[in-house]
Order: sequence, then C-alpha cells, then structure tokens
Amino acid sequence: MEINYLEEAIACLGEERRVLHYFEEQYAFYLLQRQFVDLSEVRIDQLRTGQFAKLLNKTNIKQLVSTCGNGRLTKEKLDQFYPLNYESYVVTLSKWGSKENYSWS
Repeated sequence: MEINYLEEAIACLGEERRVLHYFEEQYAFYLLQRQFVDLSEVRIDQLRTGQFAKLLNKTNIKQLVSTCGNGRLTKEKLDQFYPLNYESYVVTLSKWGSKENYSWS
C-alpha cells in the first residue's frame, strides 16, 4: 500500500479502540437485512420461496424464526437478535519496514 494512502487511512481511524464482533453465519443475517430496505416485516413463507430460502436452514436463523409465532419476521426482531456465542476482534492498522525509492513499504 502506498504510504500516503496508509497514513490517510490511519488518520481516519482515529485513536479510539475499534472492536469487531463476529458470529458464525453472520452473513446470513446481513443478507436477510437487505430484504428490509423498504419493509418493516416480511412473511416467512415468502422467504421460504424466495432466493434466500437456504438461509432459513442456518442454525441462528432457525432459532430466530422459531420465535416468530405470527409467521412474520420483523426488521426490529432481526436487528435485535445477537447470539451469545460470538468472537471479538480488535481492528488495527499500522505501518512497518521501509524501502528507499519506493512509495510503499
């Protein structure tokens, strides 16, 4: 990476600590959230016949859908779901090393 781009990225990050939380099948929740761009709820039977039907087989999604007794998944319920088994990572960015006559190191 060129030094000037790296320094700009580091400056944008600021000094505060950045923690990223990740859980298995998190991508499935992200894809389902895309269904709620203009909607507040989606019928589960519509999801079962749509392009993301396979997501409903994921363990965490099954757990969430099982709590939807009225057959509808709401954006609020999807946003509030977060499993207890997640991992946390501290995100950092730095530079090291040097080469003369190179714009990167």
